[in-house]
Amino acid sequence: MALKRIIPVAIVATLLASTAGLAASQNLNGEIKSIDAKQATITLASGETFQLPKGFNAKSLKAGEKVSVTYDQQDGKMMATSVKAL
Repeated sequence: MALKRIIPVAIVATLLASTAGLAASQNLNGEIKSIDAKQATITLASGETFQLPKGFNAKSLKAGEKVSVTYDQQDGKMMATSVKAL
């Protein structure tokens, strides 16, 4: 009887642990192609566009600057959690 209770709990725990890894932040290095301060986005020369975090000073970045972007995928958008000059 106890085994019937443990197996579903183990399955749920395994599924939760495996999906948690999918939400992990990713990192991408590249050169800034353009900055849209009004939309709070940057686009890299390789074509990726990132939404900058609220309160981020987009004026601190320059086109042509090499950066490291840490981001999460949310609703099909790349949401930057940090942007650092290289």
